[in-house]
Amino acid sequence: MPMYEFICQDCNTVFETIVKSAEAIDSVKCKNCQSNNIKKTVSAGIFRTTTGTPVPAAGCSSKSGFR
Repeated sequence: MPMYEFICQDCNTVFETIVKSAEAIDSVKCKNCQSNNIKKTVSAGIFRTTTGTPVPAAGCSSKSGFR
């Protein structure tokens, strides 16, 4: 199941959640204010090396102000 990053359009909270399917995105609510006025954001990926160590992707993440 994919994990998506969202931003609440009402309280500006950025949060991540696992979504079972693309259709289930409509049922996601803000973790802070329970609003369903949310927007899926672009988030940085994580890559695994051959040793299994997570390495953050380079570039912008949504927490850097890019939305």
